[in-house]
Amino acid sequence: MIRQPDRQAIIRQMVETYGLSKEFFAAGSDTMTASIWRVLIDDMGIEFFWKDRQHRFRGASRAFLQGRGVKDVTEILGKTDDDLGWLLHTSHAKENEEKVMRTGEPLLDVHEPLSIGHRLQEIRTFEYPIRESGQVVGVFIRINTLEDAPERRKQDLSLGLIDEETGLLSYSGMLMDGLQYADEYRLHGDDYTALLLDVPEYDAIGMKYGKVFRQHLLQEIVALVRQAIPTACSLARIGNCCFLVLAKAAQDVRLQQAILNLTQKIHAIEKVDGNDCTLFLHHAQAHGSEVRSIDSLLQLLVKRLHRAEEDLYGVTLYSNDNLIFPRELFDKIEFGVSITDPETHDVLYLNKAQRDELGMLPDTPLTGKKCYSLMAGNNAPCEDCYLDRLDHTSCITDIFHSQVLNADMLLCHTLVPWNGKSRRFCMSINLDRYLQRHAAHEKVLYQELSVNDIIRAGMYELDAENGIRKMMHRLGSLLDADHVLIAEEDETLLRFSYFWEARTAQPISRTIKPFPREDIRLIYEQFAKAPVFTIDDVEQFCRESGYAPRLPNLHRLIFARLRLDDHIYGYLEVVNPAPEQMEKAVPLLRALARFFSILLRNRNLMQRIDRLSKVDPLTGVMNRRGLLDALKDLPSGMYAFFFGDLNGLKETNDKLGHDAGDRLIQSAASVFVHSCPTNAVFRMGGDEFLMIEAVQDEQEASAINDRLHDRFRVAGISISLGFSMAALPAANIDTVLAEADCHMYKEKVEHHKTRHQHQETDA
Repeated sequence: MIRQPDRQAIIRQMVETYGLSKEFFAAGSDTMTASIWRVLIDDMGIEFFWKDRQHRFRGASRAFLQGRGVKDVTEILGKTDDDLGWLLHTSHAKENEEKVMRTGEPLLDVHEPLSIGHRLQEIRTFEYPIRESGQVVGVFIRINTLEDAPERRKQDLSLGLIDEETGLLSYSGMLMDGLQYADEYRLHGDDYTALLLDVPEYDAIGMKYGKVFRQHLLQEIVALVRQAIPTACSLARIGNCCFLVLAKAAQDVRLQQAILNLTQKIHAIEKVDGNDCTLFLHHAQAHGSEVRSIDSLLQLLVKRLHRAEEDLYGVTLYSNDNLIFPRELFDKIEFGVSITDPETHDVLYLNKAQRDELGMLPDTPLTGKKCYSLMAGNNAPCEDCYLDRLDHTSCITDIFHSQVLNADMLLCHTLVPWNGKSRRFCMSINLDRYLQRHAAHEKVLYQELSVNDIIRAGMYELDAENGIRKMMHRLGSLLDADHVLIAEEDETLLRFSYFWEARTAQPISRTIKPFPREDIRLIYEQFAKAPVFTIDDVEQFCRESGYAPRLPNLHRLIFARLRLDDHIYGYLEVVNPAPEQMEKAVPLLRALARFFSILLRNRNLMQRIDRLSKVDPLTGVMNRRGLLDALKDLPSGMYAFFFGDLNGLKETNDKLGHDAGDRLIQSAASVFVHSCPTNAVFRMGGDEFLMIEAVQDEQEASAINDRLHDRFRVAGISISLGFSMAALPAANIDTVLAEADCHMYKEKVEHHKTRHQHQETDA
């Protein structure tokens, strides 16, 4: 359970900032403490609040709530600054609060921009940790405005930031606040909302009744706007009776409710100074995330407001409960919509979908066209016409077979007011097309599920080759095919590298030799036209084209090009899929071909990484890890294992540097490579090498060992060598290598003895 801040601790911190001593509390009773607390919260006009460790509001003074247009503290309890949208820089404020609670030290006189009194203002905050039983459980914050209200107002008036007639922000003041909201969105992603409010009748009525009336009407409207719009929003007058509201996007819900209330109250103004008036509030809304600048935001708002005023949205929103649908909505809807004259049967409007259904061009005039002729192909009104049963409060639905379209149509009729008269409104749905689309959707859904299932089978495998085989298995099973094969390109040759076959299919050879690409030139000519194509009758295709298949028992084939970016990997071939699957297979393989190519690329990358991990980067010969794989690939037989250890590598490094030591190692590796026809040379450690060569007996191995010594002497390299014999595969290769290492070590000991003797003789 979250610990609540200690009330008495808050009181003490609060009154101490006003000069009251701790001894005052010691002398007072709990009843007096509670009374003081109520005075501080309700009567002293001090703005303060407190939060818990999760930065949620747990209480606030009445002055703070009133400054934000909040009637009761329960409206903010448990909410954060992000939820309420009052602070401009919520992330910075949260960091400060967290610092106070983490360190237990107060932060005094911190400046923050806060929305107060319908504008952004600089405030000073004094933040204190709240402790309970020695633990910090929250933060207490007192706020002051940065400057006194009269001085601030005088300064803003001189700068033209305040509208003198209303006391609201001016256009310039709005721009200053707007730029701050825009910067906060750009830097921190905190979206903001803007509302443009207009009472268009104000100008005409003001001119009719005079200047005094105009002033009194404006005062009444501004008072309602001030009362309705939360004070935690920026509010500016930017036209005669046009206002702009800026706020954090978190205020959207409150603003929507405020606009509804304001709309009703402005419409309720019927008399001012004894003069009759009827007013309508129109509004438009936009968000900072929709635009790139304040200028483009204002342009978007004006555009939306003009559209609202043209369509009289503001008139009907509160005068009745009708739903308003702009005609543009029906222009774009996918169902057919028509509006006709119920008396003359003249067609007055057809939306794009209805025109397309009837095969009419968008600009075909409707003059003289009758609904019964255009829709039903009749020369006179339809016998079952519903006009006598239509009214504005009901809707008639029927299924009608159109002779013109040769399709069943679902029709929905009613009467609507349009251009001052009652018109028949009809929405039509082509049921045949709907069913076809539903079937097509099912087909697409089937393909998407199939693709996802096959891709999942392959992409979830860590080993790319296993992934390829699993995808081939799923694909072959789905298409009910006999075989699925992948042929990979290697310069001008192609080779079948992967095979899958159904259990009931006749097996095919897995040892098909590589073949020139020219042999299947006809297939590649088809690839030039489409990346996936089918051959529904192989026998006929071969007869007409001269194509000679490499596989037996072919009836139907599907080929898919395997290509990724600019790299061509080969092609995938599906052999004898079920006839009913041929049509479905083409879009399926279009989607899957890329994923097969990705797996082939991943396999090549993994093989390359694997090869690099087995090669010594300094010398280019294989390393100890490469030895293990090489032993598996060597054919059975007798082999000699020659172990070599360079003499004097440490002295070379010490005297000439490590670059010289590296060159010595590279030279030694080169001697081994040129001495071994199979390139079975391995760097086993820093200065240790291993060479493996097939031999008949120990005598041949000894001769090879002697030739190695001669070549190293010619190269000017001192090395100790030893060898051992073993038949592969060996039961324990470590024993074989240890024996060769032992013989090498004996030679190295003799080398050091001889060298030591020479040094004594020279001395």
